[in-house]
Amino acid sequence: MNRLINKKTVITGGTSGIGLATAIQFANEGAQVIITGTHEQRLKDALAKIGGNAKGFLSEAGSLQ
Repeated sequence: MNRLINKKTVITGGTSGIGLATAIQFANEGAQVIITGTHEQRLKDALAKIGGNAKGFLSEAGSLQ
């Protein structure tokens, strides 16, 4: 299905669990996906699972620093 083509989404905590599953589903439906995570290797692994239309950034959403 391609119902999310030309849509963009940011998913915090997208390296595991519901965040990762959502990112995969959105990417499969055509969205451009940006995920955040706190661990570099988990971020890289998640991006590999999501596919080429995703980007990731190291970030701690619970911290202002």
